Amino acid sequence: MRKILFIFLALMVLGCSQQNVTSNNNYNYADLLFIKNGKKLIQGNEYEFFWKTSGLNSKVFYSAISFIFEKDGFSRNEIIKLEKIDSVFYRGFVRIPEFASSVNFALTTPLADLYCPYSITLPIYKDENTPEFGANSTLLYIADTQNYLKYFYNERSFYPDNYAIYLVRWLYEMEKKIFVADSVRKHLEELKKEKDSPDIQLLKLVGNTMLMDYSEHSKILENMAQNLKCSNILNNQYVAGAVRQLFINNYEKDTVNIKKIIENIVKYCPNSMFSQGMIEPGPKNVKILPPSIILWLINKKLESQTDYDLLIPKFNILTFYFLPDSLEAAKILANKLYTDYINYFVDNDNYYKIKDYSHSLYSRIGMLPSAYKKLAFVTKDYDKYLGYMKEIAEKINYNLSSKALFYYDIGLVYDSLSILDSASKYFYYSHSLLPVRSLGYAQLKKLTPKMGYSDVDKFVADISKKYGFPLTKIGDNFPSIEYVDGTKEDIANNKVPKIVFFYNTTCGPCERAFKDLKKVKSLLDNKKIKLFFISPENTDKLKKWWIYDSFGVKVINNAAQIKSAFGSDDSVPQILLLNADSYIVNWITGYSPEGMNWEEILGKL
Repeated sequence: MRKILFIFLALMVLGCSQQNVTSNNNYNYADLLFIKNGKKLIQGNEYEFFWKTSGLNSKVFYSAISFIFEKDGFSRNEIIKLEKIDSVFYRGFVRIPEFASSVNFALTTPLADLYCPYSITLPIYKDENTPEFGANSTLLYIADTQNYLKYFYNERSFYPDNYAIYLVRWLYEMEKKIFVADSVRKHLEELKKEKDSPDIQLLKLVGNTMLMDYSEHSKILENMAQNLKCSNILNNQYVAGAVRQLFINNYEKDTVNIKKIIENIVKYCPNSMFSQGMIEPGPKNVKILPPSIILWLINKKLESQTDYDLLIPKFNILTFYFLPDSLEAAKILANKLYTDYINYFVDNDNYYKIKDYSHSLYSRIGMLPSAYKKLAFVTKDYDKYLGYMKEIAEKINYNLSSKALFYYDIGLVYDSLSILDSASKYFYYSHSLLPVRSLGYAQLKKLTPKMGYSDVDKFVADISKKYGFPLTKIGDNFPSIEYVDGTKEDIANNKVPKIVFFYNTTCGPCERAFKDLKKVKSLLDNKKIKLFFISPENTDKLKKWWIYDSFGVKVINNAAQIKSAFGSDDSVPQILLLNADSYIVNWITGYSPEGMNWEEILGKL
């Protein structure tokens, strides 16, 4: 057998890496999360906790709580609506269930998870002195390199049958660049003394791969294919994903055995962290698992808890693999996903009420347009499903790539029906939102001769005049601008016209655009247009560039975050114009050597 390369090198992490502080018996995470008497979270106890929200835009906050039960191989999610204490702090209460190994606290808003640094995973104890099975994995992960080993030995002492702690340690050491091959060899020698089991075989496979010793791989994989069913290693939140990627990335090298191993794990351990990652109906997963097995796995997990991380993949599988047999089930799910999504914008508490724990329905809405399009073609009910797609697209705010995908698929439906004017409109909308490497532009190019044009750019210009920029508002949960001087600015709720300029200092067209913009600075001042210059370059370098002093603009520290929020790629210049209500009214890509009529452009603001 050919060598299986070690492709995964990172721990699968819930939470962020931050400094944790304990004061008396209280817990303080990065001065953001405070848990009263929470130095140790003990099963059966209720805890009062506080999130610090200064600098965040939302007026309503929740805490998404996820408990991991490593011994039994499942997780449980909750959403807690937080009570406002003052202008900064919000309070909640949580009770720690029996048998939970760890808990993730995350601060969320009605329309968005806030991610790092507003997320942390903490260990859970049975009592003051006894960590739950697997809790030391979390303690090891959040420890510094001077203290992590004590948690490895602590887990080995309390729970000698929890072999996952070996892999947590090895991966931690690789991530921290303190990996020692001889240490792994010593562990593998120790494990030879243990009774052989699928767990031991799995550790041998990973350990030998780390050591680049592939001599036993064929034998180990064959053994695991025959015997591996469930394993506590596969329930561990830090390593299950890494093991899964090892199998998937090397699937071609031993297809028969790896396919059998994965099918057995999914069948006998459907609630494991490993199996959770097999739910997505992407090309790699479908290549290994038949869609019928993925659908079975989703339905199995839905028995215990409704989750949009499950419902969205289920909708895609039903529409792409099982129509027309699944038509009624797909229609029911299509209606539910549409209704629940629209309700996000009707009631701020809908996220809480429908228990969309990780905002999957909102953040992953871009997975749905192709499924709605397929349903429209199969049912011939174009008015209904085009109506769904249009209404959803109009509601999407700063997730511009998802909005563009909806408009693109709407255009494809109209194109297939030979309703070319409507097809042109929605392909143009898609192109406007994602102007670089635009799928919409490619379709407009095909339509150009059919619409009586010889020049696609003239065609696009005429459509632009006819329809304008698609109605797109950046939402209240758009990230704040963070300046290098430590101040922040809420771009979404800044009630003045705005220009967001993506550039870099080596871009010649960018410099021409800035010089032309400088010529109309009096117009910028008169219209009180706020400028934001976004470059991911070193901020010390940017401070010295002439544009900041010339326009009276401050250097932005979180350029990458803002670029990602707008869905902008690395091409420059890109210039977005937003009106005082934060609707995007134009998105300009590139800059002509002849310049632009800035008076006309700014007149739209």
